[in-house]
Amino acid sequence: MGDLGRLRFMRTAGGLNHRNALRKKITRVTVQRLVFLDDHKMLTDISHTGVNWAAGGTKYVQKQGGAHWLAAGQSFPASVTKATRLAIEVDIGVESADADPIECVITATASLPAGDTGAPEAFTFKATAVLGGAAVVRLRLVAAAPLADHVFVALDWALSWQAVAAGRTFDMGKTGPHRLYVTYGTPEAGGRPLVHPFGEDPAPIEDGITDKRMHAAVDLIERGWRYAIKQPSDLPVDRNDPHVIAGALMSYVPGYTLDETPRSVTLEERQLVKAKYGHPQYFKPPGGAWPIYEHAKALAECQAIVRFVRGVMMQAGVPGDLRYVLVYADADANPATAVEDSIIPRDTNANKYRPGRGGKYWIPGGLNLDMPRTHAGVLQFQSLADDIVEAPRPSYPKPDPIPYGRILNAFEACMKFTHGGKTFYYGGGVPFARFASAQQVLHVFKQLVWWVTVGEPKKPDRFITEVAYPVPPIRRDGEPEYFEPDGDPSRWPG
Repeated sequence: MGDLGRLRFMRTAGGLNHRNALRKKITRVTVQRLVFLDDHKMLTDISHTGVNWAAGGTKYVQKQGGAHWLAAGQSFPASVTKATRLAIEVDIGVESADADPIECVITATASLPAGDTGAPEAFTFKATAVLGGAAVVRLRLVAAAPLADHVFVALDWALSWQAVAAGRTFDMGKTGPHRLYVTYGTPEAGGRPLVHPFGEDPAPIEDGITDKRMHAAVDLIERGWRYAIKQPSDLPVDRNDPHVIAGALMSYVPGYTLDETPRSVTLEERQLVKAKYGHPQYFKPPGGAWPIYEHAKALAECQAIVRFVRGVMMQAGVPGDLRYVLVYADADANPATAVEDSIIPRDTNANKYRPGRGGKYWIPGGLNLDMPRTHAGVLQFQSLADDIVEAPRPSYPKPDPIPYGRILNAFEACMKFTHGGKTFYYGGGVPFARFASAQQVLHVFKQLVWWVTVGEPKKPDRFITEVAYPVPPIRRDGEPEYFEPDGDPSRWPG
């Protein structure tokens, strides 16, 4: 028997016959790259840990070759639709590259605990592959089960990888930390111009997909449905009902304010939201109403709450027709009947448009339209009061004025949401309530009144001159019959 290097052979009459050829074995297996194939590919790199609520940024899929994780790079988040069976693509590094090919079973298990995310099965991957003969092998793996069928966020989890071949187990290391935003559907980026009779308006500030906005949206929706399903109900609450989601989101802000933040909020927060974000209107670019996510207890105007919730639902791809409308009544029309103005998309009624500054056209909302008006021979304003107010009467000819930013409203901003053949109005700053019609929305108010300004010009108080609707009955002595403050004097039909 002879010996030539590592190849052992024995000489026979038939020539060389292999007896125990030594194979070159794999010494190390690692994961070098990972891609979530179901990613919506819309997230931009405005980090959820930062303070920037703006739209824009660079899409993660345009960085590091589209990889969500690189061994020598970074770990980027992904957004996927609920109930998806995750598919991933990985690049496996093999040492030594010239090792003899061998069949391996590759498994990845997540660090997520069992629960209503679908873990562990929805985050477990397993595949058979032949490794060896090449330095890198690209594989596609599919999860053992679908993700849970609801909106949630999976934060800071890792995949632990191993390969088993010919009785040997290779620890391939970990990938992550991964971050997965599980949405209702494909996110709606918005950004389309809003067409009205005089041209186009820019897209709302709240439109646009970012990491920070997506984190806020998915987190808030998850918290909302978890709260909703725990509430007492005669019927089971469907966590996937878009109307359940809409109602929970509109209840996130406990109320509205027209001027000041509640005293329960710290002075530091009051100063921050006013100076930086334009509280309570939240019109300031670049984030608009998105900062409400971090400052819900500071309250906001009803219109800001509606813009915020609309942005959240679009971000997470919640289905349905989302409209931002204003509901009010007008004493010069029919004070008993609700009027509805569409703001997003813009109202197509050209009669509601009036020349604005610089010759441009604009659409003032609700009772801001054409105010002040001449009423009873005097230029006056008209408002809806969310509490009972006093007008002059014989025994009290000059009641105390109403402070600026209190009680009086030009409208109730609502999210008019249609899904599954059902339409409801969700009022901004009216938590845990929904209305079947614009007429029902009027019942958040007590009265429709006329008023004039008094006092400091920049923030004037309002002196009520007349209650326009519902008109209180007049007693024999000429005094109006006022309603009990704890009652509901509203006489609006419906």
